[in-house]
Amino acid sequence: MTDKLLLGESVNVEYKETVPEKSIKYMKTVVAFANGKGGTLVFGIEDGTMKVIGIDKEELFTTMDAITNAIMDSCKPMIVPNIYVRNIEDKYVLFVEIEAGKQTPYYIKSLGIEKGSFIRVGGTTRLAEIYYVKDLILRGTNKFYDQLPAREQSITEKEIEDFCVEAFEYAKSQCETAKERATIRPLTKNKLYEWKLLHDVDGKVVPSIGLCILLGKPLDGMDVKVQCAVFKGDTRAIFVDRKEYTGKLSEQIDEAYDFVLRAIHLGAKIEGIQRKDIYELPIDVIRELICNAICHRSYLEPVNVQVILFDDRLEITSPGMLMNEVSIERMKQGYSQVRNRGIANVLAYMKIIEGWGTGIPRMFKRCKEYGLPEPRIQDLDGAVRIDLYRDGYLVSPQSLPNHSPITPQLLPNQEVEVPKKFYFANDIVLSEQEVAVLEVIRENLVITQQEIATKLNVDRELIKYYVKRLRKNKVLDRQGNTRSGKWIVNEQILVEE
Repeated sequence: MTDKLLLGESVNVEYKETVPEKSIKYMKTVVAFANGKGGTLVFGIEDGTMKVIGIDKEELFTTMDAITNAIMDSCKPMIVPNIYVRNIEDKYVLFVEIEAGKQTPYYIKSLGIEKGSFIRVGGTTRLAEIYYVKDLILRGTNKFYDQLPAREQSITEKEIEDFCVEAFEYAKSQCETAKERATIRPLTKNKLYEWKLLHDVDGKVVPSIGLCILLGKPLDGMDVKVQCAVFKGDTRAIFVDRKEYTGKLSEQIDEAYDFVLRAIHLGAKIEGIQRKDIYELPIDVIRELICNAICHRSYLEPVNVQVILFDDRLEITSPGMLMNEVSIERMKQGYSQVRNRGIANVLAYMKIIEGWGTGIPRMFKRCKEYGLPEPRIQDLDGAVRIDLYRDGYLVSPQSLPNHSPITPQLLPNQEVEVPKKFYFANDIVLSEQEVAVLEVIRENLVITQQEIATKLNVDRELIKYYVKRLRKNKVLDRQGNTRSGKWIVNEQILVEE
């Protein structure tokens, strides 16, 4: 038996030794297949042993009619199966194919929608939780949860204007050139209507559920956050550090990203006779995976995005089952489906996420360039998890004399003397890396980020990250455009220890 349908039960295959007298015993699986990616019921094979029992030849066609009628009569919306017979080991086996439905949720009429909606989890059939039934209803009506109006919420014109301005400024800050920045158009109220993030309800403007989430003001009962942690070893036994981030989605992304960069190693990669300071994992991939996990998660499910660092891997988990047309193999090829269309439109405008579907192929490419093990994508039947594996290919900082991450004394063409600590006015300490960047800027206020990266012999993505932190904490500002502007260092708030 080499046929895929005869290799054991799975998310889309289930075996029955005989046809049960009570059809409800297999009807749950029928609606589960219709609510998912489709599947096949196989009658006449013993599960576990895979022993072929077969269906009595004399009853074969009567049984096929009975199954067809039972399925069409018991399920709502109506499900029409495709039934065929195969001769296996000189015995007759019935195959009942159920296609993935487009009018979800499918349920057993006698049980009702809440108690009669089922889904497949691994090789088992389970009653769908209420939040998943809601998701199925939205899929069946081609609607998106984040675009539904939050009828009990209100939003002022100033809040709308402030959101549009903040998104516009954020988008410009992500641009690398003046030419690219010139292509960004201000975000408008009309665009929010177009993305169904604003609605007119009973004569007043109300935000969508997604806009509430973007603003960091989720509906009552919604717990929207990113949980970050560092564990010792390769299991969740011993905590080293943990944080939970709430608020605006853009802030959650930035803070989770910062958490990971603070926790992973910054070492040195030897290229010929040159040493280049570099993080142990590709930081552009880390950021994109966090962005995608937050953007494409299910906000109906009462669990949160998790970003967890172990000794051997970075693990990012996003709540929500894979959409029906999505599989891990298709993800690797660049295929994706948007779960939160309104949120995705805003994050794409802000340049937080890139072209949909491109992130996974790029992840594999970048990890290969780094010489890292291939990432692993897991469908956890309720969540999607991606593991980036850490590797010892980087030169350990301890193996380099007097080495500390991005200390200017060890970098080429750099002669500034950097104090050990700087403080902001609000008592936040600048890292050595930020001080190094700041000192280079002090020497040349018109220097570009690419020139800073070259001078410090680090990746430009790192410089973008440190500059963003300096600007966020009001230490650094920019006057004018990328090409002809200059940096402004706020010396008044810097205090040297």
